[in-house]
Amino acid sequence: MDPQACKVAYRDELHALRERLALLEAENRRLNAALRGSGPISERPPDPRWYSVQGGEPTTITIRNASLSKIQLYWLSYDGRERTIGTLVPGGEVEVETYIGFCWRVVDATTGEILEHLRVQEPREVLVHGE
Repeated sequence: MDPQACKVAYRDELHALRERLALLEAENRRLNAALRGSGPISERPPDPRWYSVQGGEPTTITIRNASLSKIQLYWLSYDGRERTIGTLVPGGEVEVETYIGFCWRVVDATTGEILEHLRVQEPREVLVHGE
């Protein structure tokens, strides 16, 4: 094989990988911006047992949807109100920059049923919702 052809193929593949990485980084920035509380507040009344606490150390969590249905993610504010973050499709996953003491709510996107609450307690935690 011509060495010049190998260099061209390598450059093309490298270019494609760099473009893919740029797209993934842009999506990651978009999701993290949404997860920082820029989403609208929902109408569900707050539950006094579930609210975020200020002052915790920053950390990262991964939320995976291991169920067969879409799930809606909410960050619970300091007064327990839901802030819409986004929806995860079955098999979807998002890495979230958050803080120790923050609360998250997982809701079935179709029925509106609260599936679980997540309180961040450790510096690195993987939170999984599954059936």
